[in-house]
Amino acid sequence: FSVGRRWVGPRSAMSSSESESSGVERKPPLDCYQLHKLKLQRRAKAAVAPPVEVEEPELDLGDCEGLDAETLALVRKMAKDPTHKASKCFGFDWAAGSVAPFWAWKDSEALESAVRLLLDHASVRQIRLCDLGCGDGAALQQAGLVLRDAGAVVNLLGVELDAAVCERAQDAAATSAMPMEVWQGSFFDLPWLEWVCDPGFQPVVLMYLLAPGIAQLRDQLERVLASGGLVLTLKWELPFPAPRVAADPHVWYLYGAPCC
Repeated sequence: FSVGRRWVGPRSAMSSSESESSGVERKPPLDCYQLHKLKLQRRAKAAVAPPVEVEEPELDLGDCEGLDAETLALVRKMAKDPTHKASKCFGFDWAAGSVAPFWAWKDSEALESAVRLLLDHASVRQIRLCDLGCGDGAALQQAGLVLRDAGAVVNLLGVELDAAVCERAQDAAATSAMPMEVWQGSFFDLPWLEWVCDPGFQPVVLMYLLAPGIAQLRDQLERVLASGGLVLTLKWELPFPAPRVAADPHVWYLYGAPCC
């Protein structure tokens, strides 16, 4: 025992000797500052950051009146992500100032109701039926088949803006038992009016458009009515004076001269 000197026990001396002989460098012990810093680092890694709630901006979807929950959810998805491809997109692009809602012909009762209105109020049995925003053409073909089976001579024309959807309609028309023409483009530009107002046929226009879109077609629709034709519109009435001859629970509105 020696005062003022640090005593090193035999075990520590042996470990130091072994360390020097093995060539392994021993790390010096951590001081209080280093230990505190290490604890803070470990706590930071173990801590789970709370989820950050990002408030989504309010989307301007325009007039969504008449849309079901499924279609409304699709419209919201497309507004958030413009690259999303809609499974049912008819007429104009909603985000670019749509004149037509997103809608697929799924309600067979509504279609049958529309055909009954046409059969009850058509003044002749030779009809030229034009669907503005026809989509895949399934509804137009079905309506044509029912009218033909009822004894009418029917010519069909569908007008569709979406090129991919229009191509499907054209492919379906090529193999269908019911002949149908399908034009791709805007019904504001294409000469569908001259087609539907052909002499010898009663012109009939079928459409499911928003009120602003219908208003833009006023001149063409008034000519159809002046030619003794019928205009059948779903959910939205004509936003201008016109003789309405019928309506039904499925919210079809039929305009034209009363049948004699």
